[in-house]
Amino acid sequence: MIQWNKSQHRKWIVPSSVGFSSQPMSLINECMLVASRDGVVLGFMAFETTDVVEKFVSRLQERILSPDLTGAQFELICPATSIPTVKLICAHSPVEKILKYVPSSFVEVTVTPASIAIRKKLRVVIVDDSSVTLLLLGHTLKSSGWIDVVGTISDPSVAVQQIVALKPDVVTLDIQMPTKNGLQVLKELLAVKYFPVLMITSLSRDDGTDVMNALSNGAFDYIQKPTSTNRAAEASEIISKVLGAAASTGISSRGIASKKPVLTTAINGPFDPRLVWAIGASTGGTQALTRVLTHLPAKIPPTLIVQHIPPIFSKSFADALNRDCPFTVKEAENGEAIRENCVYIAPGATQMTIEKKGSDHVIVITDDAPVNRFKPSVDYLFSRLAKVKDLTFVAGILTGMGRDGADGLLAMKKAGAKTFAQDEASSTVYGMPKAAFEVGAVDEVCDIDAVAEFLLNASHGIQGPKSKMKRPA
Repeated sequence: MIQWNKSQHRKWIVPSSVGFSSQPMSLINECMLVASRDGVVLGFMAFETTDVVEKFVSRLQERILSPDLTGAQFELICPATSIPTVKLICAHSPVEKILKYVPSSFVEVTVTPASIAIRKKLRVVIVDDSSVTLLLLGHTLKSSGWIDVVGTISDPSVAVQQIVALKPDVVTLDIQMPTKNGLQVLKELLAVKYFPVLMITSLSRDDGTDVMNALSNGAFDYIQKPTSTNRAAEASEIISKVLGAAASTGISSRGIASKKPVLTTAINGPFDPRLVWAIGASTGGTQALTRVLTHLPAKIPPTLIVQHIPPIFSKSFADALNRDCPFTVKEAENGEAIRENCVYIAPGATQMTIEKKGSDHVIVITDDAPVNRFKPSVDYLFSRLAKVKDLTFVAGILTGMGRDGADGLLAMKKAGAKTFAQDEASSTVYGMPKAAFEVGAVDEVCDIDAVAEFLLNASHGIQGPKSKMKRPA
């Protein structure tokens, strides 16, 4: 493969019309290289900054250029209404020569007399026993213009075999099916090969435990079963999560059953009674929080957690953690005083903060508007904790898509809090932690299995071993 040499080729150009802050749905905070089955990089899903664009183009030029493409000019096309594409303008090569580098089954190709535009199309398989859901979900995904539904499976007993044969980028899997439920199919599938799996749920109370079990067993995330009403909002959420799953690192496949790390911190004496921990998370967060909380000792400061989650599932999530942890974990209730050895999970579809009441600090649950599209929102909680003067905080952000919590964590750090963020290698989606790091809100970057020790070290004023804090690519 020829290495890119700027002296031998025209430079790449970025049209001045590109709006880096207004990507379609703001899906991903970094460039996502898309590789075909034979390893040729074909395109990208989203980008936000010029340095990311430069790195992407450099990689693309290194991997796809050949003698047939000598003299090609790369142009990044980013219309506001569709997914970005890569356009090759060939000054000295017939367009036909380029087509052999483009597996048409994986991309959408537009050819003109002087150029070729390449756009990756994601391959999705839908598993659901409901013909209505197959129809609605299939229509929603196809309407995006860059997702191909390559298979629909109504019989869960043959799902694993067909999924492996179809080789999709993402699988959607109904949680409730006859003969074999989605959790059973998930376990069997991931025992054969890892695929990013989105569980399909009606968001009923009955689904709560099964969805939490699916997430702890390697599912990437879950989406609400589409309906015939409010289709625009549903489509945005579904497509966003499918693209997020396709861009994920696959970390969720390792589940939560890991060896408990040895905590080197000596726990001597009680915590400062003014100390509170605060943590925010989104995609992959239920698994990450489980790993962190189950690695902690029985005695901890009051802990406030915002996980992006629907109202029905926040209670199921809290109950599951309460069964596995040596301290109390509960869904937060308005007006209750925060106490040591207790973790408070923000209820879904609400906002959470605390306020001083007499000698106590109490939970405040509100119906305030979403922040960063989220309710509950990490920024909502963190920005208000930054203004609390009579408490001290250790706070951080775990895996998640987007940037919710970055500004609030920075405000907390400026107010004196010790802060952390999960590292890229252990994050399911390195969006929220990366955003927090880039704005300067992070004191320490931690692998997920080092977060518990950081919390304890920071709370006792002990300087732990420093992580390598390289600026994310």
